[in-house]
Amino acid sequence: MNSLQGAWIFVEDSIWLMRMKVINGVLLATTQTQGPYRLDPSTNQWIQETTGLESNVTNGFCADDSMIYLATKAGPYKCVTPYTWLPFYQGLNLATVGTISAHNNEVWAVTPRGSFISLDQGTIFVKHPLTGMPNPGTLILTDSLYYALAIGSFYWSLNRGYTWSIQHSGLPGPPQVPFLYCNSLVLDADYLFLATNTGLSRSSSATIAWSYVPSIGFSNARSLFLYCGDSILLAVKEAYSYVTQFYSFRSADQGQTFDSISSLPLPGYPTKFAEDNGHFYALAFNRLSKSQDHGLNWSEIPVGNSAIYEHFLSVAGPAVMVGGSILNGTLTDLYLSVTYNDGIAWTDILDNLPVPGWPIFTCLETNQQRTFVSPNANGLWYRDGLLKVMPEKQASSANGIKISPNPACNLVSMSFILSEHSEGQMRFVSMNGALVFKRNPIQLAKGENSIIIDLKEFETGLYAVIVTTAQSSYHSLLHVIK
Repeated sequence: MNSLQGAWIFVEDSIWLMRMKVINGVLLATTQTQGPYRLDPSTNQWIQETTGLESNVTNGFCADDSMIYLATKAGPYKCVTPYTWLPFYQGLNLATVGTISAHNNEVWAVTPRGSFISLDQGTIFVKHPLTGMPNPGTLILTDSLYYALAIGSFYWSLNRGYTWSIQHSGLPGPPQVPFLYCNSLVLDADYLFLATNTGLSRSSSATIAWSYVPSIGFSNARSLFLYCGDSILLAVKEAYSYVTQFYSFRSADQGQTFDSISSLPLPGYPTKFAEDNGHFYALAFNRLSKSQDHGLNWSEIPVGNSAIYEHFLSVAGPAVMVGGSILNGTLTDLYLSVTYNDGIAWTDILDNLPVPGWPIFTCLETNQQRTFVSPNANGLWYRDGLLKVMPEKQASSANGIKISPNPACNLVSMSFILSEHSEGQMRFVSMNGALVFKRNPIQLAKGENSIIIDLKEFETGLYAVIVTTAQSSYHSLLHVIK
């Protein structure tokens, strides 16, 4: 057998190299937790290159003639200068949104990549730095003050969320308990209510100074759910208890004192509560209950699919939405439906939502006439018109553009109305931020404009359709199926 000349040269033994690739004559390597490295040929030493990355968990490289791209746990990145990385995604693409909060036109979305903010009802999101607070699990926005719960602590912000500070003054804590943990937070017109592992406390919403509410009878409550209406309903599960019943209390004096009602006659173990105009809803896996008398009596509402087992609940007016995961035989799928008549009829509203590899929703919220939902690791999606009785399905339209048909395969029509003659441009952008199609300039007439686009060069997927003029911008989503 012939032997090859040469020998292997040892370089480094302290780096767990996952994948390697030579790009432009430079050897690059990804690691499990330390980010990307490049090999210096003059010293045979690995140099860590993580500037600009939000996650050091890196999976692979690729490159074209002008750019190097990197796959990370926080999404795709591109190398703009040797070696500084910038995100190669738009807004919330590829994110798992765990918390969402909205007030007027401002929408916050909290993800493992950090917090993002939108000032236009959720159409465009930008990264929003949090100073003084980790990612919150509960976020409440008002005209002047913001409140949050993060890792068991209460925070508030006086400057619209740019800086945060802990406010625990007046809360019972050690030595009464080994540590203080905040479970849930709710706001009514004048007061904040904070449920902790020491019980319930109340504070003016303008000046945070907590006072203990002793009358609920549980000095150490494991889980508390609070909802404010004409009166306040408090649902309590005693700490470390495995009993599936919740106990309810009601206050008519803005939470100074609570009167015991009874144990809540709910089927199963409720994990989601919601309130709308004094009507309370509780969801226990595939069983939904409603109370019209502030928690005194409950009746069960039929749920559209009995196989649902992971779920979210949102209520606004007559619209009751339930979403989560279902079992279809041995497979898991997504489930999202709405009822306007307390469960007599349910309508599927999944439509063009992507089904993630782990098919769950991570949030479901409503604000004004807009409904937000996040399929796991697929960003944030919104839809208008679900809070009123839905008409028959027509061509999809959003923010001024009507797309027909949608989904589409070959040809698609884009229609929108302008108030005056204008010159503009049309762009199609894929969900990974790539510009797929551009027509510039286009002459647009006053009144209705209709443009036909041939989709033969498009691949299956979702595309943002954006039409801009000097006066305004129009956009919608196109679903292409080949």
